[in-house]
Amino acid sequence: MKCPECGVNDELCLGGGTNPNFHGTNLEYMPIFRPNIDIIVHPNVDIVHNLEYGIPIHDNHASEIEVVHLLQHFSWKSIPFFLKDCLRVLKPGGHIYFMVSDLEWVFQQVLKEGLTPGHICSIWGEHDYDSDYHRTGFTYPLLRQQMEEAGFVGLTPPFKRNSWEVSIQGYKPQ
Repeated sequence: MKCPECGVNDELCLGGGTNPNFHGTNLEYMPIFRPNIDIIVHPNVDIVHNLEYGIPIHDNHASEIEVVHLLQHFSWKSIPFFLKDCLRVLKPGGHIYFMVSDLEWVFQQVLKEGLTPGHICSIWGEHDYDSDYHRTGFTYPLLRQQMEEAGFVGLTPPFKRNSWEVSIQGYKPQ
């Protein structure tokens, strides 16, 4: 739905990158929300912006925000600011969805299997372009705690689309 104040769709994707879907062909088709705001210039990126410094959208704009594999790319020191900025941009009662690599699971696998290329990507990023590296990592308890501290409510228990990721959803208070 278009925002009556600015005319931009009120469902945002933050850090959707080059992929028009969250996971391409390995899972069910999930269309990316638009606009897709990311740091890279690409046809699937609608607004080029470094989200670590804030979201270039006005207060109370978004009914929904999807943040998939973005938080790992930020300094751990900037995560509280970013989460509060997500809360600022959401409408009261608005929904947010986060997906991150589950470092607890990854490290358990490293202890069992050794350090594989897949584990390296989960820990340090894929390095496909200059900003495609990880600067921090998450477990469900850490992400939940940071979301609570930022002011999100109605947080879900952890859920997984696959073994190496963890997701959480929450809401901006009414």
